[in-house]
Amino acid sequence: MSSFKAVATITFIILIAGCAKYEMPAPATSHPAHPDAQTTPLDPVATTLAIDEENLPQTPPEFKRHKEHIQNKKSQQMDTPQQMP
Repeated sequence: MSSFKAVATITFIILIAGCAKYEMPAPATSHPAHPDAQTTPLDPVATTLAIDEENLPQTPPEFKRHKEHIQNKKSQQMDTPQQMP
């Protein structure tokens, strides 16, 4: 059991010592991660989902009546006092 601990300890020390010395090389200027790298041009704005304000569909009358009903209901609830249980 003590030989396993010794091998594990030595392996751990070698791994830590070997990884601690490693330093990543700086990327070339042609690499996107380099601070002085050239930026890519912006993509043109897509017009596939563009909304034309003049050609929007109108709200159906059924929905307008429903919206008025809800507003009236809310105003009636605010006008009537709430009863405490």
